[in-house]
Amino acid sequence: MIALNDSQTQDELELATQLGASILRTAPSLVEYQELVKDLRELLSLNTAIANVDWALDTAELLAFHPSPDPQTRVAFLADVLALLKKYRHRLTVGQMSVLQLLAKDFEWPEVASEFQDAFQAQLTSDHKTFAGTIGICTLTEQAALRARDALNRLLPGAQVELNHDHVATSKLEHLARTADLFVFAWRSSKHQAYECVRNARRGRQILMPSGKGTASILRVVMNELG
Repeated sequence: MIALNDSQTQDELELATQLGASILRTAPSLVEYQELVKDLRELLSLNTAIANVDWALDTAELLAFHPSPDPQTRVAFLADVLALLKKYRHRLTVGQMSVLQLLAKDFEWPEVASEFQDAFQAQLTSDHKTFAGTIGICTLTEQAALRARDALNRLLPGAQVELNHDHVATSKLEHLARTADLFVFAWRSSKHQAYECVRNARRGRQILMPSGKGTASILRVVMNELG
């Protein structure tokens, strides 16, 4: 139904990805899997604005996280994402290119990231590398959090990245929210009780809220804030 609309909001695109995740968790049949990826490709073809690059990367990552009864169909979605990235080559962030490198390994398609390598290395010389504070990330999507931490460790060698996956308020979560220089709360993949704990612990300091649940969305809010 989302795909049949004339246009989609970012919230609707994220909803489509969440519905896709629910389907993938049920071990869909070949036909069901192909239909899902077909719908996601259609949504991507209708939403090629630069604002949707992170959604496209996060959705490709979702497909990478789950077994595929049809690898070629999955690769076709990544090919569509690559075409979108080429369109905005001049505007891609170092975080987005980092996610692309991870996806190239996930899909065993190293050539995907090779043509962006020069731009990636150029951006690594930026002032981001001088940041030496603590970055806290709270999310229930542990795979995305681990990938974000690994990417941030490469991009920000002086930073300390700590993860939290608590569903409710805990002393560990409170301490991290209170002491972190930057704190990311993946609200689409967390619980209300955890947010209240974070909000109280931050005491008015900024909470970075990514638009999606994937690695690209997490990296974007951190790198934008540092920039």
